[in-house]
Amino acid sequence: MATSGSVLSADQFQCPICLDVLSEPVSTPCGHNFCSGCIKRSWDSAVVCQCPLCKETFFRRPALRVNTTLREVAELVRKQRDSGHDLTPAQPGDVPCDVCSGEGGSRLRALKSCLDCGTSFCTLHLELHQRAPALQRHMLSEPLADLEGRVCQKHRRPLELFCRDDHMCVCQFCTEGEHKNHSTVPLEEEGKDRKSLLNQTQVDLKSMIQERQEKISEIKQSVELSRVSVEAEAASISELFSVLVLVLERSRGNLQGALEARQHAVETQANALTAQLEQEIHTLQSRHTQLEELTHTHDHLHLLQVYASMCVLPPCRSWSLVSVWSYQDVNSLRPLVSRLEGLITREMDDLHTDFVPGPADGMGILGNCPGVPQRELKRVQQFTELSKVQQYAVDVTLDADSANTFLQLSEDRRQVCCGQRRQKLQDVGAGRFDRAACVLGSEAFAQRFYFQVAVGSKSSWDVGVASEAVTRKGKVKATPETGYWTVALRRGAGLVAKETNPVPLAAGAGLQMVGVFVDYPRGVVSFYDVTSMSHLYSFTGQRFTGRLRPLLSPGQREKGRNSAPLVISVDRPIT
Repeated sequence: MATSGSVLSADQFQCPICLDVLSEPVSTPCGHNFCSGCIKRSWDSAVVCQCPLCKETFFRRPALRVNTTLREVAELVRKQRDSGHDLTPAQPGDVPCDVCSGEGGSRLRALKSCLDCGTSFCTLHLELHQRAPALQRHMLSEPLADLEGRVCQKHRRPLELFCRDDHMCVCQFCTEGEHKNHSTVPLEEEGKDRKSLLNQTQVDLKSMIQERQEKISEIKQSVELSRVSVEAEAASISELFSVLVLVLERSRGNLQGALEARQHAVETQANALTAQLEQEIHTLQSRHTQLEELTHTHDHLHLLQVYASMCVLPPCRSWSLVSVWSYQDVNSLRPLVSRLEGLITREMDDLHTDFVPGPADGMGILGNCPGVPQRELKRVQQFTELSKVQQYAVDVTLDADSANTFLQLSEDRRQVCCGQRRQKLQDVGAGRFDRAACVLGSEAFAQRFYFQVAVGSKSSWDVGVASEAVTRKGKVKATPETGYWTVALRRGAGLVAKETNPVPLAAGAGLQMVGVFVDYPRGVVSFYDVTSMSHLYSFTGQRFTGRLRPLLSPGQREKGRNSAPLVISVDRPIT
């Protein structure tokens, strides 16, 4: 028979046929064990008798007898399994039973540790503590690997109290001696108080993590702003050099190289700061995880022993005054341009045919440079104007709750087209347009902002902005008086600005992208042909009384000829 110290595993006494614990076990001549009924049924249905495991053939059916010793062991295993006892062998990291001898099998995993006995017990050896009245008064805990550290070294009694005067864990006998008249409380009570303090430390850690994450976002925004500014200036330089290519081609590479070097310096600084912040976040998150584990631990002694070191915040750099230098000075190249102005003037003195003196109203170097073609100056002026307003570009999405039920929005809410039939949608919030095929943007602004809409080759559409409080029910007359500032394209009527009396606009046949810029403080709404970089129209002298929202109308389908969507885009044009 197996001893109480050995591990009886049901897998060791499993019938290979029925896969259950052996019942009335018999042994074949080849040495394998089976349930008596299982092997008999197997041979009754077979032509020849074979061992189901090793396939050894027996020309004469063996006479099988029940192995009584094996039957007793199998019955014991079956009873232990049916009783629900945890007979799992201890694995690496588990606390093993101190009573299991380990001979004939591995030691079982401990179910409880007795602080009075200083011993860990498996489910089998714990029964005496559950039955004997004297042992029932012992203090049991979850399995503990370090029982010696939980016993008072002086009295050999469990550490179950905390002395608040001496800040140490003590046993019951200590309170009758050197800790007499001291303020002592149960470990659980002190542990709960310390957990509340740990929670505050966690809050501080979360705040520090959030502060550093926000700093990373700020750095990335600075890098992006610097990149946008550099791209805008690089585009301006490219346009200027395309007009004055014979004079300035030799300098363009050096200027762009300087810009790239500055941007590289910004990105290098940002990468270094980001790496430091991410390292600090990793350290703080590690400490936060450790504290999270402590707040859920039942091991109050361990909590109190590491409390002092865990509540000290890791050493971190103060980031409140740290920022990334963002290159945004569009006039930084002006001294160099001024030096080149004299060279440009001298090179242009001999050119007169088809050239006129350039304007001097805000064109900077070109305004004082004779010999530049008028049409090229106008193109540069328009390009400069559009580049300036594009710095106010915002990310626009469409408000599905305001869309007419015939309109269909894309999943990212940046495209809208007119469907073939009305959708069954509820009217929520301020309501949706019920007759006008319009949709508003989700974002509202009371500041300067710019957005672009790709109109493609559509034959009918409306693009512009509207007051947030416009009436959305019934027939809509889109004019500034009713809170609408739009331009519209109609088949046969061309492009018009929808003033009280519509104003026809001259637009090139290649109008593909419309830019909308709102100068809220000045009361101006301007429209641009982004592809040709030309100004279309401006509503001026407006008095805005509330926030404005982008407005789009893809127009009727016109039997499929106008079914393409309007697409919101904030990408800059390629020039």
